Amino acid sequence: MRIGLADTMKGETPQKHMLALMAGHPYRLVSYFYLRKMRDPGATMRAVVHAPSDLIVDSGLYSFMFGSEQGKMPATYEAYRDYTLRYLEDMDKWGFPCFIVEADTHRLLGMDATHRLRELFKPLGSRVMYVWHRPEGLDGLIKLAKEKDYIGIGFPELRLIASGGGSTAGHSEKVNRMCMDLLKRVHEACGDKPPRIHLLGCTIERMMETRLAWSCDSTSWLSGIRFGQVRIWTHTGFESVGIRSPKFLKFRQLAMDTFPLAVDYANKQSNPEYYLACLACAHTYSLYQKWLDSRYSPVPMRGDALPEGPINGRETKQGTASVGRTKDPSHRRDRTQPVEPKRAKRLQVPEGAGLDQGVRLPGPGDGAKRTRQRTTIH
Repeated sequence: MRIGLADTMKGETPQKHMLALMAGHPYRLVSYFYLRKMRDPGATMRAVVHAPSDLIVDSGLYSFMFGSEQGKMPATYEAYRDYTLRYLEDMDKWGFPCFIVEADTHRLLGMDATHRLRELFKPLGSRVMYVWHRPEGLDGLIKLAKEKDYIGIGFPELRLIASGGGSTAGHSEKVNRMCMDLLKRVHEACGDKPPRIHLLGCTIERMMETRLAWSCDSTSWLSGIRFGQVRIWTHTGFESVGIRSPKFLKFRQLAMDTFPLAVDYANKQSNPEYYLACLACAHTYSLYQKWLDSRYSPVPMRGDALPEGPINGRETKQGTASVGRTKDPSHRRDRTQPVEPKRAKRLQVPEGAGLDQGVRLPGPGDGAKRTRQRTTIH
């Protein structure tokens, strides 16, 4: 499963994503709400990922409905339609064909408005992630899974269902079982080619360790820094340690020794200590991502074709989900000749990204508990 490292991209957050990229973690989820305020959003998107298929852009409407901008936009379909049209127009203008999330307005405007807004996303085809909502019920989830190539299941929504409308705290195990049951139902209903499934706001490793979902996003890689308790990846898995503890300082030093160019980049920022902690936390999730890739590759899914663009430095054709080794003998190395040492790749940061130029980039579980429990949604 792909773990999209998520944040608000507010302030200096693009620098955090640059450090994550230099630490070897390829996947991101960013918000259009903050992206649109940058000097050159297209350049920023190109700077923080290797390829369009590694990036998901969220609509950012949550900020208007329940976040910092609550009450600043009229709660009408027309207002949110105009915002959605600007969202689609900007994404087209910036020319970076990444994945995007539909306009999620069901809690404020209801499902009728959400369905009408979905019509605006149809021309983008499989690049759009359509999010399932509780009012749609199980039948609505199956219908969405059969019609769309990329769907999302939100953990906040599952927590609300698990709590029965009350406090969402203390329901992790129930949410895990519910999510696994929904994933199995989708796969059973769609047969050999289910859609790509994204777990929105998934912060639980047990749910990341499954082949039934394709991607997820999490802010956990940064949240520990705010609270002084971070996690590091060891040979036995995640371990929670204090940010001033000897264990974390040793792990941070390991990351600094592994990525010296990232250290140079962090030292140029306003708060080097904070950015070095970000580098270490990104390195943790990079190691975890590699561990997941080696054990939990997703099952074949409908819409496996990724957006066109360079992947790992090579152009791919539409419909190719990965780049494999060529079988053309002319491309094979003559083993009788000496091999030149590889040079570190140079990450070209597009002009206007607001980042330092010419940053060099170093070269490149048991699943969730299988409990047969059927989910009932009222």
